[in-house]
Amino acid sequence: MPRADWNLVSNTEFAVPVSQEEQEKIGEYFSSLDHLITLHQRKCEQTKNLKKYMLQKMFPQNGAKVPEIRFNGFTHDWEQRKLSDVLDIVTKRNGEKYGKEEVLSVSDEYGCINQIKFQGRSFAGEDISNYKIVDTGDIIYTRSPLKSKPYGIIKVVGDEIGIVSPLYIVNKVKEGNNSQFIYRVFDSPEKTNKYLSPLVRKGAKNTMNISNDEWLSGKIDVAPSYEEQYQIGLYFDHLDNLITLHQRQCDELKKMKKYMLQNMFI
Repeated sequence: MPRADWNLVSNTEFAVPVSQEEQEKIGEYFSSLDHLITLHQRKCEQTKNLKKYMLQKMFPQNGAKVPEIRFNGFTHDWEQRKLSDVLDIVTKRNGEKYGKEEVLSVSDEYGCINQIKFQGRSFAGEDISNYKIVDTGDIIYTRSPLKSKPYGIIKVVGDEIGIVSPLYIVNKVKEGNNSQFIYRVFDSPEKTNKYLSPLVRKGAKNTMNISNDEWLSGKIDVAPSYEEQYQIGLYFDHLDNLITLHQRQCDELKKMKKYMLQNMFI
């Protein structure tokens, strides 16, 4: 305690159980909670590190035609395609289909999320008729710069659907391609920045200037068969679920510890 008067602190009275056995039980209980919190934090970090490693190894690097790590049964070279070959721009407007309760935002950490559920309120304007409708599997590009992603964020829409700001570029994956796979092409700051940096023109106040055509003009490495794309997408979706599970359990344990610290002491 900075600048604390130790004489004052040491003379302050506080309640303790008379029984040493009760003290030990309480100490063991909180030690067990701390151990579980540390365990889930460690597992979460390990899974994040595994995901980062596999994103590098399961996609071709430095002009290679195949990745270093590949599922059994797939041997054909990967193909370099323009993004316009695998994505179509979606321009369907809301009209009166969805209300403010279904407005979604894009978070770099949590993906495509409901504004009210995640942030407590909607940040949409009064007129949401011009907002764009999004469905599960759509790819969204936002021009919102972050420190780790200075050219914007690319995410895939999950199970929660609704409408997004008309400033977002919304894309539907073309037939024969897997949306989770296409998303994983961009699923790291390095991959996102490598694709966007040649295409985005930064304007005044750090605005991102890029047209729909420019957004689709870059090239990406694509697995030649839908089945291989599906297997890769499924694998990384499984890793994301594990990360979310460990993070959620860690957060719940922290809340439990805080609650019990308040209620197991006088």
